[in-house]
Amino acid sequence: MMCSAFGGLIMSMLLHKGKMNIEQILNATLAGGVMIGGTADMLVSPFVAMIIGFVASIVSTCGFHFLEHFVHKYLRLHDTCGIAYLHFLPGFIGGLIGCLVAGVTPRDMYGEDLGTVFPMMGGGLDRTTS
Repeated sequence: MMCSAFGGLIMSMLLHKGKMNIEQILNATLAGGVMIGGTADMLVSPFVAMIIGFVASIVSTCGFHFLEHFVHKYLRLHDTCGIAYLHFLPGFIGGLIGCLVAGVTPRDMYGEDLGTVFPMMGGGLDRTTS
């Protein structure tokens, strides 16, 4: 959460000429938790978790700043709380990251019993047969 808060602060100040937008910073902080949620039960190194949090803050803040006007102008939708930029975009990207982490995690990190960590790979299935 610390990297997502810091990234939201930096992006907000860059987008608003040195001034902070607290709504964007708060949404960016929460977006870090949303994005890491897909990989929360996996072994992710602290550095990777920090990168995910920082990317979530950039996605959320830039989405809130740039896409809000586009969606309102062309789609005639008004997102009063920034739900699309807090939950949808970081959640979608977090799901893709979860798939990537599950696919590239080496067998020796979890041991031979991958079924306890990845239930869909249980029952005699492994990466080569699932």
